[in-house]
Amino acid sequence: GACHSVGTTQAAQELPDDSMDDATAYFRPLSSRHVGVEGISEPARLLRVGCFSLFDGCGGLMVALSRLPLRVVLYCSAEVDSQATKLVERRWPGVIEYGDVCSAGPEQIASIAAGAQRLLDFIIVGGGSPCQDASRLNRQRRGAGGSRSKVVEHISRIATLVRGHFEVPVLTFAENVASMDKHVEKQYTQWMNTEPVLIDSGIFGWVHRQRTYWM
Repeated sequence: GACHSVGTTQAAQELPDDSMDDATAYFRPLSSRHVGVEGISEPARLLRVGCFSLFDGCGGLMVALSRLPLRVVLYCSAEVDSQATKLVERRWPGVIEYGDVCSAGPEQIASIAAGAQRLLDFIIVGGGSPCQDASRLNRQRRGAGGSRSKVVEHISRIATLVRGHFEVPVLTFAENVASMDKHVEKQYTQWMNTEPVLIDSGIFGWVHRQRTYWM
């Protein structure tokens, strides 16, 4: 890839040296231990979310959802890298793997819906697509016409399939580098049918990392 961060936040610089001694705590589902966490009170019932994570990699979307007061009851992962899928399967044994996002079709979605239809309050479909064809750090980038960029079209395609088989709200999002050329950003906006938002992860965490989101 061609991703990079641009330094740590003030909060990260002030962390004590032993702050990551229990690093695994950051990957424990917050939904199972959210009571008592500062700023988070116990809801009457945790919302149940279904996650269709495209270009899933090492399960970044699942990690993010696990940090929120939600109950993830369905996790579907589309990923072609075998090492990444092994990691995800080991960390979340209940994951449903459907391989290449380009080949996911209505039969797979229908099969998933048959077993999870009444278990969900809403569904998220999306992911951070490969950035090699979009990042200005890559001199060989192919822009919106590159195969790595064009996979973003599958977010809307799969979301449409999901809406056809589930009766709950279906939300979509896409993420990619903020350094992409404006004409590439415009194409992403057309694919996602919504305007982009620029967010620096330093607002929420320890590293400044500007990314563009379509939600």
